[in-house]
Amino acid sequence: MHAYRGTRSWEPLTEKIFPEANYLTLQKSYRTTVEIMELANDILAIMDEELPQVEPVVRSGPKPVFHQVNQSDQEEMASVIEKDIRVLHEENLNSIAIIGRTASECNRIKKIMEKSDLPLQLLNEQEDMIKGQIAIVPAYLSKGLEFDAVLMVSIDEPYSEKELDIKLLYVGMTRPMHRLLLYGAAPSSFLLDRIDPIHIEVKGTMQKTH
Repeated sequence: MHAYRGTRSWEPLTEKIFPEANYLTLQKSYRTTVEIMELANDILAIMDEELPQVEPVVRSGPKPVFHQVNQSDQEEMASVIEKDIRVLHEENLNSIAIIGRTASECNRIKKIMEKSDLPLQLLNEQEDMIKGQIAIVPAYLSKGLEFDAVLMVSIDEPYSEKELDIKLLYVGMTRPMHRLLLYGAAPSSFLLDRIDPIHIEVKGTMQKTH
């Protein structure tokens, strides 16, 4: 995820250190559905760099859904998120995470969800996930985890087109096995204005009527 921690080319290793080794690129995903992976690959393609796209094992599911939300009405926002989580539970999707861009964003998410009676766990680096709890986790801590369903929430921190943000967004989007839901002020909060609209279902703005 962090470019300075990884490598951009394996050639020095394969040519100088292991010249007789076979080099294979692992590009199969056994976690996510075709629909989720298509969206995530679109996001990764925004980067100004040629990267191999992951090929999902053929398992279909619902399209990822983007909910355009009114951030100034946090009570209504929390209500919609809670309702969606209860629907996921009814579908027997019990391993659920809410992913925010940073730890600060996750604290905001936890605060707006406080009035719900959902079992929430604000996850940090020193904690293990508690079974039966809905994990609220920053994107950078979600790498390596998997859930039945993921809700990505943007309150005050939209994702930018910087390399790190694109990678964080990709990591978050590829955590769910079955369902991916996104909540933000505009599609651009998750760079969805840069992808093929066929890969996302958009639901309407939440606004109070006066």
